[in-house]
Amino acid sequence: MHVSKKSKQEIIESLEGSLSGVLKPVRPSENFVRHVRSRINFVPPNVVVERLHNTRTLLLALGGILSFLLVLITGTRALYYLLGRSK
Repeated sequence: MHVSKKSKQEIIESLEGSLSGVLKPVRPSENFVRHVRSRINFVPPNVVVERLHNTRTLLLALGGILSFLLVLITGTRALYYLLGRSK
């Protein structure tokens, strides 16, 4: 079924209109906000800069990212091979 761009836009606008009437903004309680803020760990910018200047940490992070990408690519190729082979 082909739907033109204009009808898609009309559907989205209709949906937004109905949701804006149903969904109302909610203000969280001060206790909730205080609790969430106490659980969030804010790291000062100078600590982040010090960590980036640490060569060992930088190499470890880079190695972790490259390892993750290698596993992701290998998994994707394996899935592609297995799913393509069943056809």
